[in-house]
Amino acid sequence: KNQPDNCRIPLQSLFERATLVASNNYRLAREMFNEFDEALLRLVISLLHSWDEPLHQAVTELLHRNGASPDILARAKEIEDKTKVLLEGMEMIQKRVHPGEKKNEPYPVWSEKSSLTADDEDVRQTAFYRMFHCLHRDSSKISTYINLLKCRFTPC
Repeated sequence: KNQPDNCRIPLQSLFERATLVASNNYRLAREMFNEFDEALLRLVISLLHSWDEPLHQAVTELLHRNGASPDILARAKEIEDKTKVLLEGMEMIQKRVHPGEKKNEPYPVWSEKSSLTADDEDVRQTAFYRMFHCLHRDSSKISTYINLLKCRFTPC
C-alpha cells in the first residue's frame, strides 16, 4: 500500500536498520563458522587417534605372518609412524589456533581387531581388506579436512 509521505520511514532509518541486521547476521555466521572450525579440528584429531590401535595391530600381525608382503608391511609401518607425527602436529595446531580448547572426546574404536588374529585365513584377509579400505577412506577425509582448515587459518 502507498503510505502518505508523513507516515513513511525515512530512507536513512531503513538503511541504518538494514545495516544493523546485516552486521548482526555476519557476526552470528562468523561465530558459527568458528565453531565449525573447532569441530572439524577435533574430528581430524579424533580420526587420527582412532587409527592408533588398528595400525599397531596390523603391523604386529603382518610382522608375525609368514608370507606377508614386505611392501605392505613397510607401508603399514610407515603409515603408523606418520600418523603419530601427523597427530602430534595437529595437536600443536589445535593449541595454537584454539588455545583454550579442552582435550578431545573419546574416539571411535575399531571393532574387528580379533578378526586379524583369526585362525581362518579368509577371515584374516577380509579383515585386512576392510581395515585398509577404511584407512584409505579416512586418510582421504583427513587430508581434505586439513586442507580446509589450512585455507581457513592461513593464506591458501
